[in-house]
Amino acid sequence: MAGKVKTKQELAIERDLINQLTKGESQWVYRPELNTEDLLWGNFFAKLEANNVRILQDHPLTNSEKNQIKNQLNFVNFYEAAKWIAGENGIAKVQVQREDASLGTIRLEVLWRNNVAGGKSSYEVVNQV
Repeated sequence: MAGKVKTKQELAIERDLINQLTKGESQWVYRPELNTEDLLWGNFFAKLEANNVRILQDHPLTNSEKNQIKNQLNFVNFYEAAKWIAGENGIAKVQVQREDASLGTIRLEVLWRNNVAGGKSSYEVVNQV
């Protein structure tokens, strides 16, 4: 949505959705500071690395490896995205060929279907970027 001016109606819908997701017993956290694509990706990779400490074994992802992941998460349509989200055995993963060849190929866990509304899952909502 970069460069496009939001209408008053669109802003109201966005505000109402954020309020609905973050008020009461909701588990969603509003993150207004995540207001650029780079900040969103940074947040994603911080969570991905935190949830895969055992697999990464003190070898953080490189920029090249992060680009591999970004490419895998660029789906051609909603159907392909939904198939990935369903995952294998309820776990959506990304495969990364480590830049350091001695580290081989790893599969990082991104989403856990059985952890929805708890477990390793966290929910954050941002304004349109």
